[in-house]
Amino acid sequence: MKCWGVYWWVKHCIRFRLDEGAMEQVGAPDSQDFLTAPDVLLRLKDPAEDCDGFTMLEAAMLTVLDVPVVIATIAANPSEPRRWSHVFPCALLAGNTLLPLDASHGT
Repeated sequence: MKCWGVYWWVKHCIRFRLDEGAMEQVGAPDSQDFLTAPDVLLRLKDPAEDCDGFTMLEAAMLTVLDVPVVIATIAANPSEPRRWSHVFPCALLAGNTLLPLDASHGT
């Protein structure tokens, strides 16, 4: 299935990292977020991103393969239950079934 191929590749070829280091590196340490475009991420020597970068890359790859994508946003931090803190893509399968494809976290 196309979805699992994209998930597996991103999971094993992109390293997870928090945005703070990248924001410091570009001179914007107080910024809210740092987004790396998928085409730029793929050209990096050591590609690394947080959940939003993983999401954008997976969504772009799935879209190229004609797989409809929706993005789930959740409050995942128990210490901040009202803050939307995590995103991940879901493939929209037949019958409006969602297949979560969170390559940025967990095994």
